[in-house]
Amino acid sequence: MDVIAEAADVIEPYLHGKFRIRDRAEGSARDLHTYGLLRGGVPTGDAKLSVQERAVNILQCRQSQPVAERIVADLEAAGLLAEVTS
Repeated sequence: MDVIAEAADVIEPYLHGKFRIRDRAEGSARDLHTYGLLRGGVPTGDAKLSVQERAVNILQCRQSQPVAERIVADLEAAGLLAEVTS
């Protein structure tokens, strides 16, 4: 399974409604992937922020901040966030 599909599996339970839930979850996962925030990626954006903070910032465009924070915690627990090496 690819990292976008794995991340969508984590994100999907947090989405509400009945319309295109999987598509919306995959869209959020693709957004994180585009910014290099998923496993194997090279994070872009403000290097002063952690990968977790950057991911929350992206997800809160579609979710409330508390929900975005829970999603990011679950992504991290699943080993799906990018690791920053210095």
